[in-house]
Amino acid sequence: MTCNAVDLVISANSEAAIDQAAAVLGNSTAKALCRESLRLRACFEACEDGRKALELLNAVENFDADAALVPAGLSAKAFRCAFFDMDSTLIVNECIDELADMLGIKEKVADITERSMRGELDFVHSLTERCALLAGAPASIFEAAFKRIRLTEGVRGWIEFLHANGVKTYILSGGFTQFASRTARELGMTGCICNNLTVANGILTGEVTGPAGGRILDREGKRRAMEVIAALNGAQLSQCIAAGDGANDLDMIKAAGFGFAYHAKPVVAQAAPHKLVKTGFESAVNWFAESWTQPQL
Repeated sequence: MTCNAVDLVISANSEAAIDQAAAVLGNSTAKALCRESLRLRACFEACEDGRKALELLNAVENFDADAALVPAGLSAKAFRCAFFDMDSTLIVNECIDELADMLGIKEKVADITERSMRGELDFVHSLTERCALLAGAPASIFEAAFKRIRLTEGVRGWIEFLHANGVKTYILSGGFTQFASRTARELGMTGCICNNLTVANGILTGEVTGPAGGRILDREGKRRAMEVIAALNGAQLSQCIAAGDGANDLDMIKAAGFGFAYHAKPVVAQAAPHKLVKTGFESAVNWFAESWTQPQL
């Protein structure tokens, strides 16, 4: 790790977990500590302290808490755009599984979905296979399925935090326009790019196309879309935030200036620079200096 100062940020689900973390940090070489409600921030300087911070991060992750090392005083204003997966990230549902459930084939489709998100199956092939099983369903199924969609806890406040700090927000999803466009509107997001389920004469054909009827948006496609949208906003990838839960999110998470995994599959959680495992999206704001009411450390 570099010799730059870092903040160790801890977000917990209980006061007991924060008390545990505070006890560990109280004996550390942290320059300063800042505690507010269910969160704690410790500032470390120089290489030696930075190594100690990494040791503490590993220790704290054994508690009912999420911990992350971020650049000291990380500002949300340093970012211009933020990109998010939708299914099992911004929303708790997997939309294709909801559609399948309404058609009585959820078990078959959900198994393919899970294996795809774990990175065990090629995404494009698995998506095409799953969508083919939806052939013949009436287009009215979208409205019925959307009534089942639930936003992930804390996500609305997280998006509002980003907007308040001048960050534009986008959905980049291997899921479908029929759900993503409405989710983006509900959250007041800047836009969305995703795949589309083909409908003819009011009936799902079982075919799926990519954005604008082109190539299916997959792992590489998400990263490329992030690059293009960032450029349109006059931003570099270093000025982007990205998050998701599945294997097809990894490229954009790694390419972004600040990438993180949200309640992700193991392959994603292990590879992402940062992660939320035990707490919700409300904890994402804790990484940024603007969320702290006390003076910046």
